[in-house]
Amino acid sequence: MRINHLQLKVVIIAFGLDKIMQQKVLDFFSFYSKSFRESNATALCNMHYIPNTFIFNILNKQIKEFTIPGDLQSYLKEELTEQLSIEQTDENSIEIMRVHFINNNMLMAEVDWSHYLKDASDVVVIKCLFVLVLVGEELKIASTTFV
Repeated sequence: MRINHLQLKVVIIAFGLDKIMQQKVLDFFSFYSKSFRESNATALCNMHYIPNTFIFNILNKQIKEFTIPGDLQSYLKEELTEQLSIEQTDENSIEIMRVHFINNNMLMAEVDWSHYLKDASDVVVIKCLFVLVLVGEELKIASTTFV
């Protein structure tokens, strides 16, 4: 997965922050974003890659959880299924739900296994800790741990 100028759309869930902090968050992201809009407490923007860090980690003490649609989710899903040798079909697959960035090279993902586990009557969520490394301009998963 090439991340030269990362073009993922990131939805930041800013509930629980006071109005002043929300505005600081929105100002911060709008500075880096060409397409930006505000809807209540949710900011939607294009994120950009800066060498050796992700700019949304600068605020990770205030914002712990956000949803990442698109390439990063697909990449994590591919890597996880490959590491675990899971064969997936449309009816039989895992889904990456939420992603929590812990620092600039670690993220926690909640993985829904209920479609994969045929007898599961409820949603089965297992947390995975991914350690990420940059190899040139490519993002690689160095290790995966279930927690």
